[in-house]
Amino acid sequence: MSYVRPEDLFEQIEPWSAETWKKFIENHIVPLNRLSKIYAKYFEGDTSSQVASYVAEASDKVLSVAESMLGYIKKEYAVPEDPIEVGRLLMEHAVNTFLGVGEGGKHSFFIFSLRKLPREYAYKLYPKLEKEPETREKVFKLLGINELWKPYITSPLAEKLTLMGYPDYPMYCRVEKHGYTISLRVLPSKESTLGGTISRLIESLMAILARPGMLSAYELSIDVLTEYDRAVSGIVSLPRETGEYLKVKYADSYIKLKENSLVGEWNFCGIVEGLGVKVVSSVTPESYTISRESNLLTEFRKWSSLLVLGKAELLFAILGRYILLLPLVRVISL
Repeated sequence: MSYVRPEDLFEQIEPWSAETWKKFIENHIVPLNRLSKIYAKYFEGDTSSQVASYVAEASDKVLSVAESMLGYIKKEYAVPEDPIEVGRLLMEHAVNTFLGVGEGGKHSFFIFSLRKLPREYAYKLYPKLEKEPETREKVFKLLGINELWKPYITSPLAEKLTLMGYPDYPMYCRVEKHGYTISLRVLPSKESTLGGTISRLIESLMAILARPGMLSAYELSIDVLTEYDRAVSGIVSLPRETGEYLKVKYADSYIKLKENSLVGEWNFCGIVEGLGVKVVSSVTPESYTISRESNLLTEFRKWSSLLVLGKAELLFAILGRYILLLPLVRVISL
């Protein structure tokens, strides 16, 4: 994807149209689904077969949700008999559907950018979502965007800081361990959305792109969104912070953030109280030790542009009477 401003991307792909997403799925998701299943059978026992199985599983979920939301999906795609050609085509379609690469990348990036964002930032990124309520309603309904979390306080600022996104994308967790480090387990979701299932598929594609030697025949950087990143950052001047938080390899995030998976151990977490955030060095169900105090506006604005590009995630958990906010950083190293 060549350089494109967020508002231009919105106009180019017409995300309010059901036909837009139907074509995207038929042209990009169906081939990935067919090729990944055949590849997994051809190379059963090889580690690459397991990676292909991730893509097959994720794309199956996309197709299931798409048919319930959009109606009949044409699943015609001629898979070649040559196993090597199957692998080549699988890689080619993975590249063309990945974030920011080719026409398919425009659609996948739009979906991925909205998986989990404060309302304030989503509207700054795509102004039509705020200015045209009817358009917003169509986009949100098609992709399954809902309120994920809202500060427990009545205030106009609380509306701005409300997290919007897909309810089936990893968000809520259960605390498995507390103290000076925190371990979380991702809770399963009760519903599936088009946006959420496609976002998970995008993460599984990274597992393919990260395979040794896979990218040698393609002009592609793992961090393909540098120019778009500049555009996103220029919308509002926001500080960024990655800090010494829990880090997960981008290529592993599909597995690490899977339902019921144990995410890891944090040395950072914030206790949310209204619009305030207390960054703590240790926490139990009944007490905590404060290292510094902040607020949701400051913390969310540090993370919003990173969330858009998939470089970070925010996870929430309830421990006793506390709501924990835990930022996770995706690293590019493979």
